[in-house]
Amino acid sequence: MNKQAISNILWKLAPLCSRKEIEDATEQILTAQEVKSESLDTIARVLIKYLCDNYHPHVEITITPTGYELKEGLVSGGQILDYIKD
Repeated sequence: MNKQAISNILWKLAPLCSRKEIEDATEQILTAQEVKSESLDTIARVLIKYLCDNYHPHVEITITPTGYELKEGLVSGGQILDYIKD
């Protein structure tokens, strides 16, 4: 979400706030989003290194809030685009 979108939402939720309060809240939200993104990147890099060190290049991992699944690509037919409609 971009700065303008966040600011617009805050104006609707808190119409009695000053412009400065809205700007400060917007910056706090953007900073929190950046921290989350950086943290996720750090965690992902650790997992990628682990996969590269311990598995072959044909595996992938799916992580959800409740678990994970390690998948192995045994056979791939490539992309079949014959039936895709534009």
